[in-house]
Amino acid sequence: MDRALEAMPQAIDVAAQKWLDFQQLKFIDDDLAQQVAFFLVPLEQGLSKWEAFESAPDGFFLIIAVKAIEQSGTHSRRELENALGVRIPDK
Repeated sequence: MDRALEAMPQAIDVAAQKWLDFQQLKFIDDDLAQQVAFFLVPLEQGLSKWEAFESAPDGFFLIIAVKAIEQSGTHSRRELENALGVRIPDK
């Protein structure tokens, strides 16, 4: 898990750019929770190929996704927390 935590900042950077690309898709009219769910599937598939994330628990990828979305600037932490019904950890 230490390796996953070390790789997390890079994964968030990559995911933030992927989220911005994802937002350009014209068929994305769903609410934020659904958008996150749709985004999470390919994100998890891609990141699970990284050696650092081979044994990461599923919830780990959700944290990366929401931190990346927040970092991208498209949605605030509050918007994400309200849409997903969860508190986002600071780190």
